[in-house]
Order: sequence, then structure tokens, then C-alpha cells
Amino acid sequence: MKILIIGYNTRPVAAAVKLLGHETYVIDYWGDLDIKPYADKLLVMKNKQEEKETNLYDKGLELFNKLVREKPDIDYTIICSGYDDEPEMWKLINERTPVLNVPVSELEKIRDRLKLTNKLEEKKIPHIKVEKATTLSEALKKAGKIGYPVLIRPLKSSGAYKLKTASTPCELEKLIEETPVYIEKYYSNVKVNLSQIVNTYESECTIISTNLQLLKEYSLGHQALLSYAGNITPYINQQITSRLTETTRKIIKNYRLKGIIGIDYIVTLNNQIYPTEINPRIPGSIDPAQITSSTNLLEHHFQVFLKDELPPPPKHKGYSTKIILKAKTRYEIPPLPENLPVSDITPPHRILEPGTPLCTVCTYDPYNPYNSYLDAKKIAKLIYLLNLRNRN
Repeated sequence: MKILIIGYNTRPVAAAVKLLGHETYVIDYWGDLDIKPYADKLLVMKNKQEEKETNLYDKGLELFNKLVREKPDIDYTIICSGYDDEPEMWKLINERTPVLNVPVSELEKIRDRLKLTNKLEEKKIPHIKVEKATTLSEALKKAGKIGYPVLIRPLKSSGAYKLKTASTPCELEKLIEETPVYIEKYYSNVKVNLSQIVNTYESECTIISTNLQLLKEYSLGHQALLSYAGNITPYINQQITSRLTETTRKIIKNYRLKGIIGIDYIVTLNNQIYPTEINPRIPGSIDPAQITSSTNLLEHHFQVFLKDELPPPPKHKGYSTKIILKAKTRYEIPPLPENLPVSDITPPHRILEPGTPLCTVCTYDPYNPYNSYLDAKKIAKLIYLLNLRNRN
């Protein structure tokens, strides 16, 4: 098959598709070095000479149309991260090539936070309070109703750096720059952040893995409070995992989804479980899940779409940690050593701004999840030291 893959970070999906023997045509935001071996053709959205941010929607659609004109026989498109809240783009892509993602009609239901919250309320699934505010005065009123602290979230997903928290009305006034926004209850002291990778078919699902999410990893260059910095797979608390699985199945039964998606959760200090977000595409956390299960998860994804079968979940052995390193200061990146377990490798000599992705580290330990995490952090420390040495 000829598969087009488009998104902010396509490498995990492109690699898995290529390893299944398919032709891959990739449109990636960053154009990392290690995508090239997995792409029969690679188009890059981000111009390395430009310091300003490239418009993901406009540039992505421009390159998609260009590639489809050149390769009109592409069989399918897989949409990756960056377009979760762009149903119009999904529709435009689907008009040119069939999309192997959740149906657009369901995308709008699960990404509209009010619709999702109302459905969870209707089905008596515990959830975080969410309100939509179209003006500052309305935001203040609804924040008071929800109770501080609150999370301020743009209507469209734009990365954690645009998520803000406010503990008082005064803080809220200063932080809201434009409306409308979502106002949500914010839990500042959670016990754990988790996610589940789920393969879906209509209203049924299998749980591929439960993952411990890594947030607040400031030593890895993550500046935003809720910036996703990676995960450890699988999560070891079976009691909480079972409760998550029960909640996930209840959620999925209300939709007609298809293929691999991700669901994020928080567990509060009093052990209450709340779903926080449904990611309507293959999450980047498939990296460690594929390592611990020795499984190509895109094979499971294709099986749902092309054979109308929901394969059984893979079994996991050992533990894998994935961490995302970001630049801590503005500098020109030197070449990285070739003998390190890194991926998503930024091309050398590119100027990185603080908070820009540098690379990804994945480690494995057969016995202990914490050891896999420590190994990943050691490698991260080495990479930062090498970068510092090469700059001096």
C-alpha cells in the first residue's frame, strides 16, 4: 500500500508503517533526521531558516495537496498529532484520500470539551468540570462557579504552552488574552497522570497499554506546567489500571470510533479518576508500548480498518521509558553521537529556541520501571553535557 502520513511528529507512525513493508509519503513539521530512512518521500513544513513558527494548518494542507497531485495513487492517509481540533482539515484530506483515523463526525464529538463533558455527565462517568466562556466577565463568573484554581484552555489544542492556571480572579483577568476559552477545574496536586493507548472498533475496544505520563520535567527543558515530556510503559498499579480500563470501556461505548487512539487521565490524591482528554489519533507513546510488547502497533491499526477485526491486546514484558528533550537556551545544535538510543533527531546546525524539541530518548529495563527512567535521564544528562561542551 501507499500510505501518506502527516502531522507535527510523524516519525513513530512512519517507522512502524515502513517496517510493515508499505510505501510511505511523509509530511512532517520538523523533518527530523531519522524520518528519512522511513519515508519514500519527505516534505517538511518547518523552514529551518525561519525563526517564526510555521502555520501547521496552512502549510500542512499546502504540502498535502502538492503531494497528492504528484502521487494520485496514494491509498490512505494517517493523520498524526497537530490536527486534533481541525475537523475541516480532516474533511478536506478525506476528500482526496481515505483517512485511517476516527470518523470526522466522532472527532467533533470527542474534541468539543462541552459535548464530551455532557456525555460523561449523562453516563454518570466522573469528570472534570468544564465551562466555555465567550467574554472575560463570563470567564470570571464561571471560574467562580467551578471553584479556584482553574485551568484556562484555548478552544483549539495548541500545545501545553498555551494552557494557563489561575488561583484567583485577579490572576484570571491577567491571563486571559482572548476569548472564547474553556475554563476547567484544575487539580494542582494529583497523585499520578496516566494515559491509555486504545484500539477501537465501533463501540468496542482493547487496551493496548496503560502508561505513566511524565509532566513537570523542567530538567528536560520543558517550560510549560503541563508539557508532555514522555511516559513509562506499562504502569504497574494493577488496581488503578483496572479502574482506568473500566472507565475507558464506558467512554468508548458512547461513540463509533475506529483505530488506535489515546485517552489521558488524572488520579487525584483521594484516588478519584478523571478522564482529561481523548486524543483522536495514534499517540506518540506507541514507542515504549511497541518496545515492551515487541509488537508493531500499526499492524493492529490496519487490521481494524482493512479487515474489520479488533485484534487482541499485546502482552508486555519489562518496562520502557520515553522522554522528550527540549532546548534549554537558544543555540545552534551540534551533531549528536550515533551510539545513543535517540530518535526524533534535530538536524545539526539548526538554531533551537528554548522549549524547542531536541530529540527523544527511549530506554528499556526487563525488571524495573524506575531503572528504565533513571537510564533515560542519564542519557539526557549526557546529551545536554555534550551540547554544552560543543558550544564552548
